[in-house]
Amino acid sequence: IFHVKTDPEGRGSSDLPADFDIGISVKGVQMMDSATKETFIPFRYDQIRGLSYDEEKIALTFKSDTGDEHQINVICSSGAEIGQLIEEYIFWLREDACVGRVSEDFEKKEDSRLLVLHKGDIVRVKKTDPTGWWTGYNVDTRKRGLFHKELVEPLLVDPTLITRSERSLTVSQPVNMRGAKRSFFRKKSTVGGAEIGASSLPFSVYAQQYFTEASHSHATNRRHSKAIQEMYSDPWEAASSWQGREIKDHLLKNLPSNQHKKSVEAFGTLLKLMEERKDNTRAGDQAAYAHIRKLTQLGLETPEPRDELYCHAIKQTNNNP
Repeated sequence: IFHVKTDPEGRGSSDLPADFDIGISVKGVQMMDSATKETFIPFRYDQIRGLSYDEEKIALTFKSDTGDEHQINVICSSGAEIGQLIEEYIFWLREDACVGRVSEDFEKKEDSRLLVLHKGDIVRVKKTDPTGWWTGYNVDTRKRGLFHKELVEPLLVDPTLITRSERSLTVSQPVNMRGAKRSFFRKKSTVGGAEIGASSLPFSVYAQQYFTEASHSHATNRRHSKAIQEMYSDPWEAASSWQGREIKDHLLKNLPSNQHKKSVEAFGTLLKLMEERKDNTRAGDQAAYAHIRKLTQLGLETPEPRDELYCHAIKQTNNNP
């Protein structure tokens, strides 16, 4: 909960009290009376149409359940924190979405396993796969089958749980988000004719910006089969995904030179840890604990390798077969 003041020069300010609280949770954003904590303007993340902020101000545009568009402009000392927190919720809700809207028609040809899709259909995801071919259920036709993930835009809110008149309001992301920290996480998407972001996979875009060139030079040589190699036509997608062999060099460009060797050793320890977790015996647990202690100690000794270790963990849990 953040205490804010209305920006007297901003749009929509005449409809707001001089000061109030903004509550942010997984359910959405609530404008509340500072004294009673009574909510007077609630809205979900899928209703947000615009978000911009800096250290002292935040501007939110959202569409109500009736279809009316509203804008809120406030002054506060936590503008950037509020904006980034909203973007965090939107990002993770989108990443964890199990429901999506079909973006284009898809007619199955000779494969009976494929799911027939029509633009606007609602699909519930039942099973994902690193190949991009997911198993789902078409809510509109009540059919189940395979479809490619690029044909479906994730929805922050399951439209089957809200009224039919509200379904047109659900979007995968807000428009015109200007926060810098999450800019590289945005996936290419179109909402209301406006293009949002321009990336393939979230972590692969981060890798392209912050990983060394050497981190993907051997990407196509470390896969276990030709079929898996062909899954990653983008070398940065391969560099940011799971691999079963040790890395030859560090990942992050800004890692100090005295940490390069430690990074390679730490990645090897992580591989051993993930392998030990398959052993449910007491000996396996003890070995895994020893690896965890080793990785933890490396991060506690000095702050320099912490980002590197974090990227190791994300990489090995991304597209892990």
